[in-house]
Amino acid sequence: MIELIILLFILLYIGLISYILKHQIYIHTSTMASIMAFGIVLQGVMNLFFGDGFFHTNFAKILITFIVALWVSFWSSIFISLIKRKWKSLHYKNPVNRFGIGTWIAASSICGVLLANHFFTPLVRGLSFLNAALWIFYCWISVKAIMTIFRLRIVQVHGILLLTTVSTQSLIILFHNVYTNVPKQLTYSLLTVGFCFYILGTFLIVKRYTEHSWSVETDWNNTNCILHGALSISGVASIVSGAFNEQSLFVLWGLTVTIFLIVEGIEIYRLIRLVKESGWKRAVFVYNVSQWSRIFTFSMFYTFTGFLPVQRPIISSIQEVVINVGFWVIIALVLIELILVLQLMFRQKETKQQLQESA
Repeated sequence: MIELIILLFILLYIGLISYILKHQIYIHTSTMASIMAFGIVLQGVMNLFFGDGFFHTNFAKILITFIVALWVSFWSSIFISLIKRKWKSLHYKNPVNRFGIGTWIAASSICGVLLANHFFTPLVRGLSFLNAALWIFYCWISVKAIMTIFRLRIVQVHGILLLTTVSTQSLIILFHNVYTNVPKQLTYSLLTVGFCFYILGTFLIVKRYTEHSWSVETDWNNTNCILHGALSISGVASIVSGAFNEQSLFVLWGLTVTIFLIVEGIEIYRLIRLVKESGWKRAVFVYNVSQWSRIFTFSMFYTFTGFLPVQRPIISSIQEVVINVGFWVIIALVLIELILVLQLMFRQKETKQQLQESA
């Protein structure tokens, strides 16, 4: 079976990289959020809903192979931008967009977890070191970006800043899936750094929306759902590593639920306003790379809730509702997003053909 998986990976990668080269695609900095979303849907959502037996199926192995092939293809696009000297303008120049590099680390972490749990653990050990090195570089450029935001008084900040927390906590999950004895000092240090980034990022986001006038239709960003997603992944990292006791986990989960309800309440109000203003098609069914962050954050909240140790009947009831109802919500969001991606690709192809015919 492993030979067929490797062959499938090679064929998928060749197909994907050929498409990237043919159409000269340089991925958006945050495009790796799609890998984050696919990965946590598979490793967290599917695992909780179907159980561990799901990963013994050929269908699960094919899905993992597709995710890894897509991840490697995206990295190839990033390396091509580096060779073509477009990396800085695409991914670094804008100090706010720069935080999107955090998706590269989190996506690599989830792919590492999938590979370690279901394929090649030794291979992932080298990946974990490379990912940690990238994280150090990312922390450095993120701190520089935060200083620039303060110095230039940049107002247009949003949830993308909290990818600093997401990427940091993803390393904890990766390490504890790859190594049997992770030093407690390392785990607590990473958790502390992640929470510090969260406090600082949240401060800047709240500052934007409390000190400046804004419109929910135009100034509220999809990435603001990372306000609760960053806490959810912190909770999952704490459970996986055993860093928090049950009482601390429930406090963190309660805070996550509160922020989830606030943020998604604003999202629902925003949706109503956008539909009234532009209709369903323009308001909802338009692809944007930031929409993957919603799938990721919903899936991470689902995973955090499902992994909580059950102490009281009310928690058990909430877990049951989230696992049984949330699953179908998340799957529906994934399918809608895939349809939007395919529609976008088809429209771009049509536009290119029309330009060629008119030239």
